[in-house]
Amino acid sequence: MRGIIDDADLMNEAQVEHDGAKALIGQLGKMTAKNEMFNAKFTVLEEYVKHHIKEEQTEMFPKVRLADLDLAQLGNRMRARQQELAEAAPPAKRRAPAKRQRAPSHRKARASTQRKSATRRNGASAKL
Repeated sequence: MRGIIDDADLMNEAQVEHDGAKALIGQLGKMTAKNEMFNAKFTVLEEYVKHHIKEEQTEMFPKVRLADLDLAQLGNRMRARQQELAEAAPPAKRRAPAKRQRAPSHRKARASTQRKSATRRNGASAKL
């Protein structure tokens, strides 16, 4: 895109934004949601991405559309590169899902309460 968009500042900012997002994604990938910095990093990443998308849509893409560029060919090159990167990447780490404690269902809770009440009644009448 640098050859098409003649705005070095815009392109340099885009590169810094890409690098910053990649760094935050890497940091988030090494921590769990329980980490005290997880939410802050995730929020900053969200803001970076939204800002970057807005710049691409309002400043970069209009300049690319004005250029004499075969967008279909560019799309094919990008898909090929994406596939190349996906094949070269190490397999994704999968984390075991967090174990969640289930709240007792109303039916189980009611049955437990009924058993306790019956025990109390039976115990109380046996003492008399």
